[in-house]
Amino acid sequence: MIHTTKKFAKMFTVAGLGAAALLSASLASAEMSLDKGLSQLTFLTTKNSAVTEAHTFKNIVGTISDDGKVTVDIDLTSVDTAIAIRDERMQNILFETAKFATATFTADVSAVLAEVNQKSIAKATVEGELSLHGKTVPVTFDVLANEMETGVVVSTLKPTMIKADQFDLLAGVQQLQEIAKLNSITPVVPTSFVLTFKN
Repeated sequence: MIHTTKKFAKMFTVAGLGAAALLSASLASAEMSLDKGLSQLTFLTTKNSAVTEAHTFKNIVGTISDDGKVTVDIDLTSVDTAIAIRDERMQNILFETAKFATATFTADVSAVLAEVNQKSIAKATVEGELSLHGKTVPVTFDVLANEMETGVVVSTLKPTMIKADQFDLLAGVQQLQEIAKLNSITPVVPTSFVLTFKN
């Protein structure tokens, strides 16, 4: 009886190790897609040096390729500030979505995924590029990546500051300020996210 119990325990252990190996392999080698329902990108704006508001985008899509390259596309026409006229002004005046409808972030996260495979969690700095308003600029995000049953969740540990002047957005910011009759709109935007990728 004891021998049988040990035999079953060994079988379950082997099976568990096999499942873990398969999950690790899936993160390292299988393409994953962004789950929009479990993902969110948030940016903050501050007006008159005192009022800070959080905004999001309703439509973002993304993939992590089988070699660890992440691509996230942000539909700028889906900006959501909770005020319809402000959404429209951001689209037309700031982002100029008639010409630049999408912002794209790309990076190599293969090293992050490798660490997640080993430890189920990884704290890392991801260096990539953000293409926005016709400009492509290096950006860095400090992130925490957590393994889940069917993929990985990547979230920022702190906001990354996106500067309007790096993307030729300063004129749009100033125009929005004038239209809204504000004393100021801060041209540096803290940006954070939670992104869920699944096999």
